[in-house]
Amino acid sequence: MSDKVYINEAFPCINMILTWPRRAFKMLIRRHRLLIFLICFSSFMMPIYLQELGWSHGNYEIVRLILSSAIIYQLVKMVWPSLIIHILAYWLVYRLIKTGSREFIAFSGLLYLAIAFGQGTAFTKYGLSLLTSNIALMSAVGLLWLRDFREKVGLKGKGPAWFLPFGLFAFAAPMAGPTPWAWIWESARANPLLALPAFTLDALAGFGAVAYCLFTPLALSSAARAGAIRPLTMRMTSMLGILYSTIIITFFIAGALVGSIPAGEFFKSLWNSVLHIPLLITCAYYFLIDVELYSQQKK
Repeated sequence: MSDKVYINEAFPCINMILTWPRRAFKMLIRRHRLLIFLICFSSFMMPIYLQELGWSHGNYEIVRLILSSAIIYQLVKMVWPSLIIHILAYWLVYRLIKTGSREFIAFSGLLYLAIAFGQGTAFTKYGLSLLTSNIALMSAVGLLWLRDFREKVGLKGKGPAWFLPFGLFAFAAPMAGPTPWAWIWESARANPLLALPAFTLDALAGFGAVAYCLFTPLALSSAARAGAIRPLTMRMTSMLGILYSTIIITFFIAGALVGSIPAGEFFKSLWNSVLHIPLLITCAYYFLIDVELYSQQKK
């Protein structure tokens, strides 16, 4: 009998480090994870359509220009459409969690389709501008949610309840919607209580209903808690959220480090990054977690 003691046996932590790449690769190739990642990542290479310039691959500034001028944001400026969507979302989430009613799955699918075209289309200085990668990927997500509603399938397991506050925070937190930041800031300095109506209005009629990054934490945490979507839908939605949140947070950190963010835009950029943290945490969890993955028929 050999008395040799291998270092990876003597020190389990080293063994864990040495085997991590193999375990990570196995995790990725299971349950469509690698395929979903490749589809989402490669779709970011799709060209952007600009009416005056034609098809081009664009750059970060053009993408930012399109996203900041998206036509769906008009619903926030009009207030009442966003108000209706918010109230309906809160009500359907409550029904989904309390009674298992699946109307929220159909609502989410339709809203994702609206966000796909509404957030990927803008009228900029280049004329009609289309962010084709967003339109394609978000449409795919919306169709997956609608398929799950139609076929009445979902997960055997249920997601943890503690993700719901993350979703509600991202959905309801003020961004700069119907209540401008300058007014909130001045009101809060004079009397903090005066800022409450502003925050309340954003919670009921802000950007949560018109932005993929703000709606997804609520949609994922609610649907997974009720076990109401398939693993493929959960992971496709999550992978897209991981990519978007990583890009937003990375650009803010890089801009802050090199000092490229204008002084007047720093707080807004910081808050925008904070709003993407629930998206990153929620999507990372639901993309990587191994819950009961076999679909089952819902009654």
